[in-house]
Amino acid sequence: MRQLFAYLKGVHAMKPKAGQKRVLMLNSGGFDSAVLYHKLVSDGYMVYSLFFDFGQNNVVEEHDTVVRMCGGENLRILKLPSFDWSGSSITSGGECTEDLDKIYVEMRNLIFLSYAVSIAEAQAIRSVYYAVSKSPGMYKDTSDEFVKHFNDISRMCDVEVFTPFADTEKKDLIHLAKEYGIGYNDFFSCYYPTEAGRPCGECLDCVFLEELYANKE
Repeated sequence: MRQLFAYLKGVHAMKPKAGQKRVLMLNSGGFDSAVLYHKLVSDGYMVYSLFFDFGQNNVVEEHDTVVRMCGGENLRILKLPSFDWSGSSITSGGECTEDLDKIYVEMRNLIFLSYAVSIAEAQAIRSVYYAVSKSPGMYKDTSDEFVKHFNDISRMCDVEVFTPFADTEKKDLIHLAKEYGIGYNDFFSCYYPTEAGRPCGECLDCVFLEELYANKE
């Protein structure tokens, strides 16, 4: 796996075409990330993906999905200290829950975006994207207010964070997923995978996305 750590340089870093804009995105391998990645590629950008291993329950499944999505190119994987200060069920091997307060990992997007902006500034990339979609129970670090205040800081180094799906509900992204040919096995959104590495089929994301794909026609 060491070769996957090449990023913007080395054998696994593709060079942009003349005039092609480079962008950096947080890529978890989940449904929203898959749609955003394919949208950015479709829009003509050279996309560099940043994946975080922060001790999440599904890190193996997410990692493998992102590698397949990117073909192992223009990808950086960052290993962070385990978030052992958080009681989140998605980092502690906790049981499946529908309680959003128990799923929430305190300000993880603040941490992720701080790394992303540092990398972007160092590599003269001006745009950072992350895939947050509209939902009734949005976390503090996915809100419009959060992004606005974070950009107040990131613009100091000529980097701006974009959340193009912030006003789009996940159920409406299925149309883009269909357009880009994203199948149910092309992403991994389950926080509680089975021992065989399959989605649990019981958590909120599993149930919602299974229904979404069942009804997409």
